[in-house]
Amino acid sequence: MSFEIQKILNWNKAHVTLMLIASLISVYTSSIIVLGAVSLVSFAAYIYMFSAELSNYSPFAGYANWITLFRVIIISFICVFWQQLALSTVLLISVIGVLLDWLDGFLARKLNLTSEFGLYLDMEADAFLVSVVSIILWISYDFHWIILLSGLLRYPYAVLLLFINGGNKKEPKRFYASFITGFFYISLLLAFLSQSTLAEYILYSSSILIILSFSRSLYFQIAGN
Repeated sequence: MSFEIQKILNWNKAHVTLMLIASLISVYTSSIIVLGAVSLVSFAAYIYMFSAELSNYSPFAGYANWITLFRVIIISFICVFWQQLALSTVLLISVIGVLLDWLDGFLARKLNLTSEFGLYLDMEADAFLVSVVSIILWISYDFHWIILLSGLLRYPYAVLLLFINGGNKKEPKRFYASFITGFFYISLLLAFLSQSTLAEYILYSSSILIILSFSRSLYFQIAGN
C-alpha cells in the first residue's frame, strides 16, 4: 500500500509539537487528561488524512493498525481514569499495551502489511505510552526529574530535529537502541511493582541510557554518521 511520505511527515511534525505542549501542561498541572485528549484528536486526524488509502485494506486500516489504535485508546483511558484506578490496574493496562506493541508488529510482518503509515502510527503510540507511564510514576512516587526527562524526551527531540533538518532524515536502526528501549520499558513497569532502592536505581540507570541513546541519535542527525 502506497502512502505519501511527505504527508505523513507533516502530520508527525504537528503531532510531536502538540504532544510536547500537552506533556508540559500535564506535568505542570499533575493531570494527564490534556495529554490523552490531544493524543486522541491527533491520531484521529492521522486516520482521517489517509482514510482513502486505508479503505483499501480489509478490514479498514488492517488488523495491525487496529491493534495499534486500540493501544492508543487504552492509554487514553489511563489518562482519564488513572487517579481512580489502582496502580496495579495501570500496570496491567501498560503491560497489555507493551504486548500489543509486539503483536501489531508481528501481524504487519506476517500479513505483509508493513507501511510508513503503520510505522509512524506505532512509533508515536510507543512514545505516548512511555510519556504517560513516566508522568504517572513521577506524580505517584516523586521520582527524580530524570524520569520525566527520559520519558518525554521523544517529543523535544523530534521538535528539535525540525529546526536541524526538517525532521526528514532517517537514521538506520541500531541494535543497542532497541535494547536500551526494551530495558527502559521493563524498568518503568518494574517501578510499579516495587519501590525498592534497587528498582529505583534500575529505573535511573535505564533513564540515563535512554538520554545517551537520544544524544547519540542527535549527533547522527547533525553530523551524519
